[in-house]
Amino acid sequence: ELSSAHWVQVGYERVVQQYNLPVYQRHADLGVQFAYQAACELLDTAPDLTAMVMAYSASVVGLFRALRERGRSVPENFSIVGIGPGKIAHLLHPALTSVDFPFQQVGYQAAQMLIRQLAEGTPGVQQILVPPRLTVRETSGPIQKEV
Repeated sequence: ELSSAHWVQVGYERVVQQYNLPVYQRHADLGVQFAYQAACELLDTAPDLTAMVMAYSASVVGLFRALRERGRSVPENFSIVGIGPGKIAHLLHPALTSVDFPFQQVGYQAAQMLIRQLAEGTPGVQQILVPPRLTVRETSGPIQKEV
């Protein structure tokens, strides 16, 4: 499978295994309500969590609600990073820190590969890695210590 969600999952599992970390993960159907329910379950199971990565950034609204109900605030005592949120990152308050994929560059590279293959008449498999970009906004930061 070549979807971005698949590779996010693979990367998560690799880091968890490499650093022998506990697994804090919940799968949820798309939608704010499903994200809210998964966030509630995760926060109740692991109340010491201080950060979360959301694979579907629109669902971060459900996480905001779950955190607010538990007296948590972003970014003072909880950080959030969204993966591939596009323009929604700026619409949220606080603005969402995100890992953005340069889809325009991916499309350009794919078109260039196709043009080369058609011009040369040779089908060839080629892998071009286009790195994502971390954009730090208002939902991430150092956790403030309790006084």
